Amino acid sequence: MQAGWWAYGDGVEARAQRGRPGISRCPVAAGSPDLWLEQAEVTAGRLNRLADAVGARSYLEIGVETGVTFDRVRVAERTAVDPIFLFDITQHASEDTIFAQTTSDEFFAGLPAAKQYDLIFVDGLHTFEQTYRDLCNCLLHSH
Repeated sequence: MQAGWWAYGDGVEARAQRGRPGISRCPVAAGSPDLWLEQAEVTAGRLNRLADAVGARSYLEIGVETGVTFDRVRVAERTAVDPIFLFDITQHASEDTIFAQTTSDEFFAGLPAAKQYDLIFVDGLHTFEQTYRDLCNCLLHSH
């Protein structure tokens, strides 16, 4: 298997609706859900092409929220991390799809050091400090 790949979020999300800092525009809040869904399709398409290219068998997504992108990623083992999922995770959870309803800092603090992911998508809290911490933590759990 080749080295894992990274993708950073495009920032198209609904976090502004929950009052999270760092988001200046939100297509959903602005009334354009078609644009939001189109962007999720584009992002998921990129992630799936990367997954195919590296033969990814495990995927981690930081900042899942509505699950639109996460649901479209086709990797055998998927892990979603978000402090507040805006959908019913019980309808999507399985042996190979794990939902961690927690902050990314708490998730990584409890993650075994040996756990590695083939593909990681960081689309969590969009502040420099948090993104940097997520990147540093993800580097410890990638190839």
